Amino acid sequence: MQEQQKEAVREQEAPKTEPAIQTVTCDECGFIFFPKRMRFRREEEIEITYFTCPQCQHEYEVCRTNPELRKMQQKIENLRTRIRKPGAHPRVQKARVGELQQLTAEFKRKMDEFNGKKVIH
Repeated sequence: MQEQQKEAVREQEAPKTEPAIQTVTCDECGFIFFPKRMRFRREEEIEITYFTCPQCQHEYEVCRTNPELRKMQQKIENLRTRIRKPGAHPRVQKARVGELQQLTAEFKRKMDEFNGKKVIH
């Protein structure tokens, strides 16, 4: 029974986001909508971010993350917080911004690779 629970797909609702600028036309029913609510589902160690058509509930996968990518996301967020913190020496802030840019570029490359998007070097 515990194995079934571990294997089961868990779903949790993410906080509501601002409406996207771009509308989506559902491939299944043709309904036009703004993807307002992103949802998360976990399948073992992989977290899937998706939204659904409000008319027919067809799912549209946005991206997948693994533990390594989520750890990188957390590092990026922590670094952004440190950059915003007042009182740091300008040279230190400049180094942090450079580190953030490198980390963000690496994260994007790894996300694209993990999600099967073509990576252009």
